[in-house]
Amino acid sequence: KDRINLRLFVDSGNSGNALSLLYKALEHHAYDEYEIEIINVNQTPDAMAQHNVSKIPAIQLLRNSGEMLPFDQLHNTDGLRETFGFRRNKFSY
Repeated sequence: KDRINLRLFVDSGNSGNALSLLYKALEHHAYDEYEIEIINVNQTPDAMAQHNVSKIPAIQLLRNSGEMLPFDQLHNTDGLRETFGFRRNKFSY
């Protein structure tokens, strides 16, 4: 199965909470099944415009085709799992 490649956009004030919510959405995946690139927009302010991000925290699923699928409601872990195809429980694929 392909590795899940994610890009997480945060600022200094919400990075811990955003990462915690993302890990919750990924709780039924092994750590070697995904890779997360974390972009702190305080350190790289051009990143939001460069990657078409309008609000933070936000996450993008990077597909092998080069397509980026965005999601900006990290508090909605069920919605995030459904949108990105993450497992809902340890038995689903």
